[in-house]
Amino acid sequence: MDTGEAITVMVDVARGEEAEIGLVLARRVRRVYAMVGLVRADIAAFTPTFIADPASWARLDKHEVEAVAAHEVSMVFGVSPLSGAAMVDQAVHLVEVLPRTLAALAAGTLDLNRVRHLVAATSTTDLSVEAARVVEDAALAGAGAGPWEGPTIQVFKARVRRAVLRVQSATAQAEAAQVAQRTAIMVELDQDHAGLALLKVCGPTQDIMWLSRTLYDLGEARPSVDPDGNRVSTGRRQVGALFDLVERAVLGEHRAGEHSAGEHRAVEGSAGDDSAGGDSAGGDSEGEGEGGSAAEGTAANAAAVAPTRPSRREPGRSRELGLVLHADTFFGHGPAAGDPGEIRGFGVPIPVSAGPARAQAQRAVESGTPTCVLLAGTDGTLHRLVRVGTPPATGWTPNTLNDAVHRALAKGAGTPAAASNGAASSSANGGLSGGAALATDRYTPTTAIADHVRAYYPTCTAPTCNRSARSCDLDHDEPWPRGPTATTNLNPKSRRCHRWKTLGLWRSRMHPDGTITWTTLTTTVSVKPEPLPGYGHAEGHHATRTDEGHPGTPAA
Repeated sequence: MDTGEAITVMVDVARGEEAEIGLVLARRVRRVYAMVGLVRADIAAFTPTFIADPASWARLDKHEVEAVAAHEVSMVFGVSPLSGAAMVDQAVHLVEVLPRTLAALAAGTLDLNRVRHLVAATSTTDLSVEAARVVEDAALAGAGAGPWEGPTIQVFKARVRRAVLRVQSATAQAEAAQVAQRTAIMVELDQDHAGLALLKVCGPTQDIMWLSRTLYDLGEARPSVDPDGNRVSTGRRQVGALFDLVERAVLGEHRAGEHSAGEHRAVEGSAGDDSAGGDSAGGDSEGEGEGGSAAEGTAANAAAVAPTRPSRREPGRSRELGLVLHADTFFGHGPAAGDPGEIRGFGVPIPVSAGPARAQAQRAVESGTPTCVLLAGTDGTLHRLVRVGTPPATGWTPNTLNDAVHRALAKGAGTPAAASNGAASSSANGGLSGGAALATDRYTPTTAIADHVRAYYPTCTAPTCNRSARSCDLDHDEPWPRGPTATTNLNPKSRRCHRWKTLGLWRSRMHPDGTITWTTLTTTVSVKPEPLPGYGHAEGHHATRTDEGHPGTPAA
């Protein structure tokens, strides 16, 4: 077989495989749609157990039903909630609105890229089903046996756009409402570069263009060379200008100092109204920051730092951002000296490499930032949270930090306030081994309990929800008063996940090791708390600890 024949065979095989992929994807779409139908039927026939008169229960609206379905799909396929929602939206739209497009995918006429574009273009709020199918007809016209025989992807997109414009009948007001609905700010980790995160702003085109131009102008006004003579890129100057603007808004013009991108300290951010349980983990009404992982026992493996920057606080708002790192990382020596820290407050804790984490923590300590120490249990999860306040004038050393932890423990900081209900000793949910769990007779958790629970579980404990614990409700897993208000029976749930659990759509059960098992309409999933920095897999203190509950050192 010569080269030309080999290429022909290879192309034929590749195109045949593409058709097979399309058929599999179409089957998955139909399977997801069937799952959505089962969830819809389940909810339609469902009545919360606490409703005496079923007729009096107001059914969940369409959007909430679809949200439940999206989370169910997310758990079944092991994807993110956003991906689950996209799968549900795509399946519903293809089956109910664009059945010919789904058939074209199954036949290999259209590839997934073209299908997704057509779905997105016809999913706008102002297009009727009839109008969407007119667009579909225009998009499918001239399609060949496969994407390679039809219009190019650019021509396909232009054809779809022209068809949409022809049938679109939205008024300016409807268009504005659609834009407003999609306006949002999103924070994402940069998956390709450790230590970087992305801030995405989605809004009206003219506003975003104005913002971009303004940041460009402000960046151009900043020095293009740093004090060491190194060139500062345009992008870095724009980011520095953005942080300066936010800093001035938070601290006021007279307290805001100019800095370059990457040199700013962590700024506290509003996370929404506080829910049951008072302030967030690691902070109180005086603004103490969240602490880092403190290994118990020795100065070398005992603590961490949690810097925050002072900000204007609003009553009833949680405004905390915490940097958590192992004591070894902070002091720069010991088994965990090279292990990453993490930033809390933006959903799942964001890993930060050891060098930047150490530098940021030390700057915070030098500025007098209050510190908490998180003492780790034998499994590396939180055992006890200890507030040690601001560092001495000389800063923290392993000895001074260790002494501060001992003094705080002697005064009762980090130990249960009068556990009047006599809760039994437990290691569950970071309970205090060898002593009573943090507990109270009241329904509302004390600040110490709330701090502990939110430090133990940094996010909502539902398997598909990443909302930061600081903006979650603290839910009694076993309803109060049957279940105690204690660290062994409390965990954070976002308002939506809390509502679904309260309605009985989802159920959760806490286990002695802190694991929470969720039973939903379609599956059962267990969520186990992650170990603190320095105790993760292959990290400095992973599975090496034999002691438990002894005060360690560092924290600031």
